[in-house]
Amino acid sequence: MKKYILLIFACIYAIHLSAQNAGINFLHGTTWTEAVAKAKAENKLIFIDFYTQWCGPCLNMAQTVFSLPTVGYYYNQTFINLKIDAEEGEGITLAKKYGVRSYPTYAFIDPATEEIVHHSSSRQTPEQFIQTGKDATVPTKRSFYLQDQYTKGNRERAFLIDYINYHYSVYARKNVQTAFDELIKGGAKLTDPDVWEVYVNTINGMNPYLKQVSDNYADFCQRFGKKNVDAKLAKETSYGELAEIEALCNYEGKDFNLKMIRIN
Repeated sequence: MKKYILLIFACIYAIHLSAQNAGINFLHGTTWTEAVAKAKAENKLIFIDFYTQWCGPCLNMAQTVFSLPTVGYYYNQTFINLKIDAEEGEGITLAKKYGVRSYPTYAFIDPATEEIVHHSSSRQTPEQFIQTGKDATVPTKRSFYLQDQYTKGNRERAFLIDYINYHYSVYARKNVQTAFDELIKGGAKLTDPDVWEVYVNTINGMNPYLKQVSDNYADFCQRFGKKNVDAKLAKETSYGELAEIEALCNYEGKDFNLKMIRIN
């Protein structure tokens, strides 16, 4: 019996280790100089997760995103990964060097120049975080390129979509809304599939776009499916003014939302 119990504990421990190793493999006990040399040798960017001991979102990302096999597979194949406490040892110098002011901060570094080429932050879904890594490998999707081009007046459709998606991932909602308005003013239509996708994923709340969907409910349902249209309408009317919501078309979830708002 004792042998069986020990065997069970050994299996549980092995599964636990396997789960740990399935996520991002961060280098530990490695100096910055050693990490740069390794990245150069493997021709990879360096990914740094700047965190602090007191940062709740940092812990959440470590437990729910960094540990996932899908996330680990992409980051381990693509980057040299470092997890750096911005308030301890060498991390203090590196955080200052790369302008870290909030946590978590995700920095992607070119080892040849030791310059940051892409910057991101905040709590992200696994899908968003993988996309953050993918964007770091594409020069035209990197944060500094997007900001530079936007400042210079680039308002091309594809560019604005990239700009919106990036700023949504770092919770810069004002930039998202401004750029989406510019996208529409530039000739894009809410009924265009790529614009609809951006709208659904990044624009929230009661606004003229939601009213447009309501006023043209049948058309949007035909284009994108009733289930998807209803889901968007229901999500954005889970709170707000009763009169505004009551004035919208009838969709799945409307009565429930109205009932919950009245109760609250």
